[in-house]
Amino acid sequence: MIRIIAMSVALLALAPVAIGAEDRSSQFFRELDSDGDGMVTEEEFSLGKGVILYMLDTNHDLELQRKETKLSAEQFAQYAGADGTLDGGDFFNLPSARFSAFDQDRDRKISRDEFRKQVAEIRSGQQTAEGR
Repeated sequence: MIRIIAMSVALLALAPVAIGAEDRSSQFFRELDSDGDGMVTEEEFSLGKGVILYMLDTNHDLELQRKETKLSAEQFAQYAGADGTLDGGDFFNLPSARFSAFDQDRDRKISRDEFRKQVAEIRSGQQTAEGR
């Protein structure tokens, strides 16, 4: 998993600094869609979760602070480690970061639209810690 996160960081270092949220979502979806078929399978998703963590990690320290998640203080405390941050292990236990939260039509694949919608919900705080 550390290797995947490190690769994600390296790839993003090459991206333009002023990239917009929609462009970033498209870029990350392409990274997750390793076979380029326009859909992300559960296997691709599991292998690329580090990409999602990095996308939400606006200060790029490979940990999420509460302000980066838009969770309430109570929700954040429920998942954060003793250090008050969500590291990769903590993050992957969040219901909203699970494959099932992204696969909204339950067809066992994540479309580009499903991905964008879930990322927007996570970023806006519409998604609760309980997830779907």
